[in-house]
Amino acid sequence: MHDYHHVDGDIPLKHMTLVPEYKVMAEKWIIEGDFAPFYSELARLTLEAAKDNERVVLSHATDKNDHRDHVIKKLIEGGASEDNIIIIQLTIDPRVKARGLFHRTARQVEQAGMTMTGEMTEEKFIDITLEAEAAQPEDGFEVHPKAIMVDISGRDVTHFDNVDKALGLTRSTELPYESICAK
Repeated sequence: MHDYHHVDGDIPLKHMTLVPEYKVMAEKWIIEGDFAPFYSELARLTLEAAKDNERVVLSHATDKNDHRDHVIKKLIEGGASEDNIIIIQLTIDPRVKARGLFHRTARQVEQAGMTMTGEMTEEKFIDITLEAEAAQPEDGFEVHPKAIMVDISGRDVTHFDNVDKALGLTRSTELPYESICAK
């Protein structure tokens, strides 16, 4: 969209069975609590993409501000201008998020050759998810002081509109929602 090159912030996790260094980074972060190698790699991948692309976007569900700040610091150390770094923090209604998790989980269970049967209804799954999140509020995402907050609860073209508005971008109204999702 908008001619941005996308850097998937989950690349190190998705490729850790193929790239031994990524496995080490993931273990340092998840087991030892040393997030610096993982987030330094995200910055490196972003800077690498910027060598061949004028517009680059890094996407990652980064929950802690010190992790975000580490990426920003590494980007600046690597030559990025602080003025060109924009943090978008997506927000979503908790029920909408839980409903989406239900459908994703059901799809994953089905892909594994199983089914979600018995008493696990969509509403029960949502209630359990909301109760679990309420019991662990410290696991929530910290709000970054420089972030532009964007609500994506609509789960339709409005969340694209909200991101475009936050970034000051315009998009053709002739491009249908399904086409945007397909990109």
